[in-house]
Amino acid sequence: MIGRVDLRRFVNTSGLRLARYKRLARLVDLRPTDRIVDIGCGPGVRTIAAYNHTNTIVGVDLLPPEKVKLTQANVQYVQGDATNLSVFRDDQFDVAFSIGLLEHIRPEGQLIAAIREMQRVAPRYIALVPHRYAFIEPHFQMPFFSAWPGGLKSAAIRRFKLGSQSRSPDGAWQRINWLSGADWLKLFDDPTARAYGHWYGPLLQYTIIVGGRGLSDGKR
Repeated sequence: MIGRVDLRRFVNTSGLRLARYKRLARLVDLRPTDRIVDIGCGPGVRTIAAYNHTNTIVGVDLLPPEKVKLTQANVQYVQGDATNLSVFRDDQFDVAFSIGLLEHIRPEGQLIAAIREMQRVAPRYIALVPHRYAFIEPHFQMPFFSAWPGGLKSAAIRRFKLGSQSRSPDGAWQRINWLSGADWLKLFDDPTARAYGHWYGPLLQYTIIVGGRGLSDGKR
């Protein structure tokens, strides 16, 4: 297998991440007193807490606590599964964020469970997922990778270490939910939900899903 190709080594994404966070906060009408749950926060590098030192934030992920670097006073980490957030009450938070998580949850039944939990624990929610036909697919970092035939995808992954994705010991590669905005809205099954495109630099495109009670279309 040829060495990893990861375009992020050549691009400073800090400014892009900040701009993206500001747009997400605006779309979901984030207020200084809102309690936030960040579902799929990861080890801390990409969590929204990096750009928010004001709101009370609870980060949730499958990672063991010792692997999560969230040391801000306004942030707490809870190890948990996005498909079962029973540790939290209905509407325990004001806003639920999910950045770069939902595209990884399979099969569809589990994905729908994660979406319903997101909608249950907070009246307003916002999720960011890859655009179905992004010019550069963000996980494998190849042009229009989601549209490649399955055999070609597998051949490229066998030969190269693409982007941030790795093969499992049995040789399988992680499947991604490459869905259209309309398909995501069907899964959210919420008349308040809206889908927006978001350009992350000149080549990467994402889809934002935002919805819930108390959102004003005029603020989007």
